[in-house]
Amino acid sequence: MEEKQNCIQTPVNKGTAQFCYKKQKMESYIRLLHVEKDKYSRGKKRLCKKKELITRIVRWALQLEEFDYEIEHRAGSRMKHVDALSRYPVRMVCNDTLTSKLKNAQEEDDNIQTLKSLLEKQESEEFFERNGILYKYLNGRELIVTPKAMQAELIKLIHENGHFSVGKTEEIMKQEFFIPNLSNVVKKVIINCVPCILANKKTGKKEGFLNPISKESIPLSTYHVDFIGPLPSTNKSYQHIFTVVDAFTKFTWLYPVKTVSAESALEKLKQQQKTFATGVPRGNGQVERIHRTLIPVLTKLSLDDSTKWYKYVDRLQRILNSTISRSTKWTPFELLVGIKMRNKEDILIKDLLLEEMARRKKTSSYKEGDLVAIQRTQFGAGLKLRPKFLGPYKVTKVNSKDRYEVEKVGQHDGPNSTTTSADLMKHFYA
Repeated sequence: MEEKQNCIQTPVNKGTAQFCYKKQKMESYIRLLHVEKDKYSRGKKRLCKKKELITRIVRWALQLEEFDYEIEHRAGSRMKHVDALSRYPVRMVCNDTLTSKLKNAQEEDDNIQTLKSLLEKQESEEFFERNGILYKYLNGRELIVTPKAMQAELIKLIHENGHFSVGKTEEIMKQEFFIPNLSNVVKKVIINCVPCILANKKTGKKEGFLNPISKESIPLSTYHVDFIGPLPSTNKSYQHIFTVVDAFTKFTWLYPVKTVSAESALEKLKQQQKTFATGVPRGNGQVERIHRTLIPVLTKLSLDDSTKWYKYVDRLQRILNSTISRSTKWTPFELLVGIKMRNKEDILIKDLLLEEMARRKKTSSYKEGDLVAIQRTQFGAGLKLRPKFLGPYKVTKVNSKDRYEVEKVGQHDGPNSTTTSADLMKHFYA
């Protein structure tokens, strides 16, 4: 009988338990104080008048004897917030529009109606109907047979929850819906997703690797330039080297500079180069090959003090230009000036140079009128979460070497017109 009474949670039991719990939480603060009233329940007042108490209630009553308190009842009219929160459940009406929409779409789909009519004549192990909706039993799951008119809408709805990849979107769809050739349908929907076109990086093999850089067979016509650094800061605040290589003679200029800005490059070039393709850098590895030799030699020469590397740049440039190039079989100085360089023999640098010297997917094609997205090539603060591509743009002219002139379509970020290349473009299918 006592166990049965213990299971009954009367208002007295609930109120007393709540009172004891609050007193335990606040025991260290109220033990030495006189608590004049309790504002939450009249259960404690009734407790003092009961003749027979169960064991749990007696234990609570003894715990309360440790405190100096006076019970005062708070009427229900002053506790409306409690009634609003715990004693008046709110009825919520949910309208499942997706289910009704699926049902209506299935009724308009001829193939699904044919399956339903066959099920009325003969039962099937794969298909069954429930509440007017056709299901397919596949791999232990009951999947809704999705009508063709709603396939793209459902895939788009699921994909836009997180703009997941084709594989993840397909796996989520397989949990609830059956669509024939699901993978192809998902790819078709996602390839037309505008946020994904603008935000995702271009995947796959990099395009246009094998395009040669055209140059004339005369000196000082084409330059290959690049910065290398940052290097240990010198007394004059030099931290980088600006390298210029003549494409024909392989003659090399090495300039210690303080920054990698365009102003530094133009100052050294003296604006000799008239044509630049901004945002689309290109190189054939000639400068990188010089850097592969430059860094180890400078490292070995400045082992004692790495901040003195700039003292060896002029000597290193002189030796580079007086050493026979493996590609031309001539020294760069001889090809440029016409005579051999007369200089002091620097055995150490020559040995180091000789030591160091010893040791793409098919390009997408676009035509005039195609809509494309172009890669954002300008950098700045706060662009980390901005879309990696801008668009749509329309191809207005097709140039040689996978170069294209494009023009903005609509209102969005990006230049009104610009020049870009195939590896920085992708189709805008939306």
